[in-house]
Amino acid sequence: MRIISTYNDYYDCMQAHGQDQSFVYSRNPEIVEYEHQPPHWSKNTSGNFWSFPEIRGDKNFYITEYIIGFCGKIYPVLHLRKDVMDVPTVCHNGEDVDKFVNAAGYKKKQVEEYFSAKKKSYWRSRWRGESQTGILAFFNECADQQDKHEKIFQESGSPIFEAVYRDRYRYDLDRTPHWKPSKITFNAELKKHCFYRVFPTALAYQEISMYLGGVLGQGNPVIPEVSNSDMIEAKGFDLKKSFRKEKKKSK
Repeated sequence: MRIISTYNDYYDCMQAHGQDQSFVYSRNPEIVEYEHQPPHWSKNTSGNFWSFPEIRGDKNFYITEYIIGFCGKIYPVLHLRKDVMDVPTVCHNGEDVDKFVNAAGYKKKQVEEYFSAKKKSYWRSRWRGESQTGILAFFNECADQQDKHEKIFQESGSPIFEAVYRDRYRYDLDRTPHWKPSKITFNAELKKHCFYRVFPTALAYQEISMYLGGVLGQGNPVIPEVSNSDMIEAKGFDLKKSFRKEKKKSK
């Protein structure tokens, strides 16, 4: 598989190990934005409801939720920050989030309250996601829906997408509130999500190649129809002569 793209991703290096030049993946990002209304009510330009699991942090986590679509299945990714200016920590599961909470510099009591099933003052929020229970519920919901979004891949013709959910207000100059837009980026970049931890380099390249050429039926050039006569000549036969041995002339 040969990749034509405006950016480099972590699995691109596999092209150096030999590739079928006739099999091409044109990795051109395309963005679809959602007109945002209150959660669970947003529609995109196609009229489809936002159907992915959602999680939203308040003031204890700065959470950016991503749903990665990869070769027919979805994979959740959370970018977490304790403070707004921190470099995000990429988390692919509940264990990653637990490590973040233990290492982010919260007070001992705050850490204990995060791991407690009881609603404590520090982690109390109107949003799900402020405790280990909410985090695990989100990842479990994603696992339940992992293979239920095949239609998105089929309609877009893309083996990869990145869906990001936004729930906070933004304000115009006149202080009029608006929902930040949610969006899906098809043929999106995966390396910023450390996706090599989910699919190692060689496996990711192989999966994309097989899914693109097999399930989506894209990448390979169209094979022109060849007439029987042209096929026979291409094989080295002379149409002017019979396939049988010529009769020898009698003396």
